[in-house]
Amino acid sequence: MVAQSEENLVDPQLEGDDLGPVWKRFKKLLLRFYPFVLIYVFLVVVVTVVWAEFQTPLYQSTATILVDPTRVTNNAEKQSLENLALQATLISSPGILNKVIENYNLASIFPFNKSASPMALLQSQMTVKPNIKSKTLDVNYLFLSSEESAKIANAIAETYVFSSEEKSQGTTQDSLASLQLNLLQEMEKQEKVKNKIEDFRKKYPEIEDEITVNKQIDYFNAELTKSDAATIELRTKILEIEQYSKDTGNIFDHPYITENEIVKRQLERIRIAEGTLEELKHQFRDMHPDVVAAQARVDSLKKSMELDQERIFGQLKLELKTLESTRDRLKEQLDALRRKVKELAPQKIQLSNLDSEEKSISNTIRLIQERMAMASVEGGLKRPGVEILNYAKPSVAPAWPNKPKLLVAAMAIGFISSLGLIFLYCYFDRSMRTHDDVENVAGKLFLGDLTYAKVKPGELYPEFPNDKSFILFTHGLRLIATNIEFVLSDRHEKSVLFTSAIPGEGKSFVAFHVAQSMARQGKKVILIDADFCQSSLRDKVPKTECEKHLYEYLSGTAEMAEIIEKTDNELIDFIRSGGRSSFSAPHALKSNRMRDLLVELKHVYDYVLIDTPPVLPVNDTMAVSQHVDMRVIVVRWASTNRDLVKKAVMKIAPGQLLLSGIVLNQVKEMADKGYHVYRPN
Repeated sequence: MVAQSEENLVDPQLEGDDLGPVWKRFKKLLLRFYPFVLIYVFLVVVVTVVWAEFQTPLYQSTATILVDPTRVTNNAEKQSLENLALQATLISSPGILNKVIENYNLASIFPFNKSASPMALLQSQMTVKPNIKSKTLDVNYLFLSSEESAKIANAIAETYVFSSEEKSQGTTQDSLASLQLNLLQEMEKQEKVKNKIEDFRKKYPEIEDEITVNKQIDYFNAELTKSDAATIELRTKILEIEQYSKDTGNIFDHPYITENEIVKRQLERIRIAEGTLEELKHQFRDMHPDVVAAQARVDSLKKSMELDQERIFGQLKLELKTLESTRDRLKEQLDALRRKVKELAPQKIQLSNLDSEEKSISNTIRLIQERMAMASVEGGLKRPGVEILNYAKPSVAPAWPNKPKLLVAAMAIGFISSLGLIFLYCYFDRSMRTHDDVENVAGKLFLGDLTYAKVKPGELYPEFPNDKSFILFTHGLRLIATNIEFVLSDRHEKSVLFTSAIPGEGKSFVAFHVAQSMARQGKKVILIDADFCQSSLRDKVPKTECEKHLYEYLSGTAEMAEIIEKTDNELIDFIRSGGRSSFSAPHALKSNRMRDLLVELKHVYDYVLIDTPPVLPVNDTMAVSQHVDMRVIVVRWASTNRDLVKKAVMKIAPGQLLLSGIVLNQVKEMADKGYHVYRPN
């Protein structure tokens, strides 16, 4: 059991961090009062049923409109139909509703004939729900009669569909008229352009040859490009061969020469001739006629190959000159043609512009004619983009009041509201109810609780309706006494002060019965009445012949033996408070005589129990508390505000060095029947 410092005495329920205690209390109350919750729910349902019986029944009928944008070709109309929310707004618009009232003579039907604004009344009783998946609009109308409800719903749907068809047909006719006007304008423009072209050709007949000249220019451009490419390639090859000759000293080893077919054939002949020569040399002497003839053939072939190689390189140079000459001629001819075209450039540009304009106008006329043909066909075969899918039918059961739904809603509201009220009661309850409240809010040890016991005025012994109540009460007393003994088990001084935050919490009752419980366990106990303000024990404990009390002892007019009274229990003695109105109780209780009295009594008795006034109204308890070993604060269950308990704790037992504990008195709900025993480490 962990104690808290007075700075940490924070109510977790107020902080809002921990709703655990609130939920526990809520569950307890719910289990306790669930019959009342059921009764409350039943009453809510009964009231709802009675209320529903007095409601005027209203019948709802629904007409379904299919919206298909794919049926229309006008882009603006298609976009409008694709927006179902817009179409729902159009159905509810004053334009449609006024037509419904006028065409179907609704102004003569009750309650429209009694309304200052029939259109507003019609609008208030209808709803239009778009369904995007099915592309439909549900027109719902609520009315006093099911037949009239269906009639008006169908009237609204028919008026909307008819208005859409009228608008679509009007759009087609307007489109055809506009296309015809555009066609006439374009044909007039085309005629004017054709006349300009004809006059221009008569004035400049040489422009007709321009096409031929342009084709020639294109041809010579292509040939010149080819010639330039061939010339560059051949010149590069010759330069490469000449550079190879400078680097190696032999022009004939260049790959272009050696890869030539003529040279390859010559090399093959030379290889064969050399092979024959070698064979003859192995057979005959060098000067043998056959060897000499073979050697001569080899030399002749090599000389012929050298001539062929020189001729190949010479042909390359000759071919380059031919290409350059051809290129120069092509360029001269191309320049001549370009000069000719340049002379006709202004007239050619003007004629080209006229031709382009005439072609553009012709294309425009063709497109207009196609659109007119399509519009004419669509106008004859056109289907509207909206149509009535399902007509409204009279409903059998009223839509309002919907008794099954109302009953379910009443049960849900009754159940939720009852739970909410119980939870709010638990949340805002500021009283102390459980040992968790004691430990979390007060920060002190929980010594135990006493069950509720009815006590007659002027008496100390309660009346119990049955044995169970008596057992619970005595069990609680025994538990409190045992816990006090555990707390003081390591101490020789065993004086215990009983107090409370405010009057009426039963501190004197608890102190008296704790003394009784300790006595039943064989402990010798003395009970001191130190409440000089409003003592309960002074008049309730039977009086004896003892005439001197605590007042006389503290005033110095009596000794300890003179103020101790015997009771009907031989193990319990009692000291009565006595007192006068002018008596300064705090000063006397704080005095050395009070201290000495307690010291002497602790040598004689096992426990000294002191009943003191409440902490908050007076300071008497603070005065005597400095002489005692333990402080017990009695809190009335479900009554005392926890803020007052915290103030009392901070006043009488600040910090954790002082032994103290709390007892819950008059508990009506025993949440835990186990033992709340404090066991010291």
